[in-house]
Amino acid sequence: MVSKKRSRKPCKKNQVRSQRTGHCRLRSTARKESRRRSRARKGSRSKTHRGEEDYTTKKSSKYYNRRGHRQSRRQGSKRRSRPYRKSRSRRKACKSNQVRDSVTKRCRLKKSVMKAHRKKSARKSRKPCKKNQSRSQKTHRCRLKPSLRKKSRRKSRARKGSKSKTHRGEEDYTTKKSSKYYNRRGHRQSHRKGSKRRSRPYRKSRSRRKACKSNQVRDSVTKRCRLKKSIAKKHRRKSARKSRRRSRRSRK
Repeated sequence: MVSKKRSRKPCKKNQVRSQRTGHCRLRSTARKESRRRSRARKGSRSKTHRGEEDYTTKKSSKYYNRRGHRQSRRQGSKRRSRPYRKSRSRRKACKSNQVRDSVTKRCRLKKSVMKAHRKKSARKSRKPCKKNQSRSQKTHRCRLKPSLRKKSRRKSRARKGSKSKTHRGEEDYTTKKSSKYYNRRGHRQSHRKGSKRRSRPYRKSRSRRKACKSNQVRDSVTKRCRLKKSIAKKHRRKSARKSRRRSRRSRK
């Protein structure tokens, strides 16, 4: 097989052929000139905003550019601002039944007016309370009678041996799948039965390190098994030989 050499195209006037890659590239003098030309100057065409010039006020610019100089405020004003940004509208005066809030700086109803509104809404939405309820003097809402409230508090407390509300069919203070501690004989314990090591219930114990093979060594940094240096060198040499053979076959 005769290998056909590819016909190289002649390089341009401002180019030279590279000795390493064999490709055409710009001459050192031409490259320097191209770098110098790329710099933006006042009055030159903008690359980012087509149809406009550099150093002029645009919609996305942070400063004003007037007469070739940067300025942080509008013409004829002493207040700092950004170009093409709308000025904030002034505060509107509050109504007769309103007051300006000291924190939020917004208009809100006066306290006296708020109370009158609440009383009106409470009268409209008032419904007769049930037998086990009484109306509150502050909020004018129906709530449980104080005698019944004490009973409900006593019943709601969880105790050892009582039925669990979150895990149906199980008792309180017993070891469950989602629990963080062991509950044995009515006491909390942080380790398994017959061991001194801390653990969580229903969690698998971490597997111990496996012993390295005869051709491996444990790494001091990563703590993982890796090949010995002598064996790694042999592998590299073999892979280099294979790659050379492939390259020779492809040339033929």
